[in-house]
This record gives sequence, structure tokens and C-alpha cells, in this order.
Amino acid sequence: MKNQLIFLTFILSFCSFGQDSIPKTETKKVLLRKKVEGMCIPTKFVLELYNGNPDEAEPKCSVNKEELIEMLNNDLTFLKNHPDFKGRGMVSVIINCMGKVVGWAEVVKSRNDELNKEILQYLVMQNFDWEAGIYKEEAIDSIFSFSYQIVRGKLRLN
Repeated sequence: MKNQLIFLTFILSFCSFGQDSIPKTETKKVLLRKKVEGMCIPTKFVLELYNGNPDEAEPKCSVNKEELIEMLNNDLTFLKNHPDFKGRGMVSVIINCMGKVVGWAEVVKSRNDELNKEILQYLVMQNFDWEAGIYKEEAIDSIFSFSYQIVRGKLRLN
């Protein structure tokens, strides 16, 4: 599985993408610093979908939130070695229109570089199945972000 780390810059943009196959909407658009190999529509933008909008469905992972929390808490060495650690961060994954992971990135780093690196490496190595995000009944390239918080050495997803 070929993964690449990308650095993301989030912006809200209400201008048109200029391509008919990408939805023209006020949905949150995310600007990537570079094009990501493997996207269905080669552009530097992806949509961050929201399930509250009836025209949108977020990408879905084969592992639910509770299972992912358990996996991370059981498998991350840093958490076992630092039971008093407190911190928070955010990680994003880019899913193409076919449900394939084409990139992971740290969006907000915790206060510890070792932990940041371990979380990202762990997630990149997992081979989770994903369903593509949906916009107006069409599968599209999209981004899914999740934030985490660590209190007393235990991770939870927000």
C-alpha cells in the first residue's frame, strides 16, 4: 500500500472548482499543498463532507470509532510508557472516489513528536477498508479528519 505524507492547509473557499465533475457547492473545501497521486480528479482540492447535509455522506471506515480507540490504546507504545501524558491532535485521511486511501497527514500535532510519529505510522500501516464520500449520489474524492485527546495516557476520539 503506497501511502504518502502530505501537509494540509485548511481554507474555506466558496469559489468554483472549474470542473463539471466536481460539485459546485459551499461544502467545506480543503486546499492541499500539492496534488495527491491516486485521486480520481487530479486537483489540489478535496471536499470535507458532513453527514448533517442531506446531499452528503462522509467516507466510512470499516473500523468503528470504539474499535479504533481500543486498537490505538492497546498498540501505541508511547501511551503505555507515558501513563500521565496529556495532549491532543488531529489526523486526516484522503479517500478517493473508489474508497482507496491516497494520503494521511497530521493536521494538529500533539505536544510530543514521538507520539505524533507513532500515531501517524500506525494509521498508515493499517489496511482499513473505506467507502468513498458521497455528494449528490456520486462518489467523490474527499477528506476525513478526526481529532483525538489523551488524558492520563488513554486516547479518545472526539
